Amino acid sequence: MIKQAGFEQARITDSLTGKQVMISTTVRMQYRWLYRNYQPEFQSMRNNDLNEIIGKDYSGSSGEDNIVHRFKLGSSAVETKQREVAEIRKFTPSSDRARAFNFFIAVEREDGVYLLAVKQNWKSAKYTKTYGYTNRKSK
Repeated sequence: MIKQAGFEQARITDSLTGKQVMISTTVRMQYRWLYRNYQPEFQSMRNNDLNEIIGKDYSGSSGEDNIVHRFKLGSSAVETKQREVAEIRKFTPSSDRARAFNFFIAVEREDGVYLLAVKQNWKSAKYTKTYGYTNRKSK
C-alpha cells in the first residue's frame, strides 16, 4: 500500500491569522515519535483527535513574541501569483505537557495555515536560533 501525504483540518482556527489550521501527515508522525515517552496515548490516538491537539498547540503559541521568523517563499500560489509566507513559530507548551520540540514550521495560504513540520532547532544565515534563543553570528 502506498500512502500519500496530505493535510487534514484541525477544526481549530489560528488566533493570530484567523485562518483554519491544517495538519500534515509529517507533523502527526513527528508528534507521535517525539512524545512517545511523555504521552504514549498519542501512539494509538485517532488522527482527528491528534490534529485537534496539534492545532491547539499551534494556535496557543500565536503571540507576537513567539514568531521568530517570517519570510516569503521562492514559489508562489498558482491562482494568485502571490508568493506565500512561511513562518517559524516558537512552541509554548501547556503546563501539563513536556516540551518535546521547540518550533513549528508553517506556510500561510489563502485557505489556511499549513503546518509542515516541528523542529527542535533551526539555523538561518544571519542568526543562529536554537531552543528559542537568538545569538547573532560574529562576522
